[in-house]
Amino acid sequence: MILSKLVVSWLEWIIEIGLWLILIGGFVVGTTLGSGFFGSLGMGLATMLGGGLLGAGLFGFFIVLNSINRSVAEIREQRRNS
Repeated sequence: MILSKLVVSWLEWIIEIGLWLILIGGFVVGTTLGSGFFGSLGMGLATMLGGGLLGAGLFGFFIVLNSINRSVAEIREQRRNS
């Protein structure tokens, strides 16, 4: 019970860290795939963009759930105060 409450309260940080790790990992993998300086830089940026889109697709569900959770909490708080 305690662990699940911690995960829910830290969900924004977990998502943020996950997205940054995907972006950094995509850039690093892309630079190893390219040839030459500009080829590696271009490939790194391309795979970083692809990783960002993939991460947004994977983590977008959790972002929406977190937003719904926050909205429900605000509505509950408003009903308690009135």
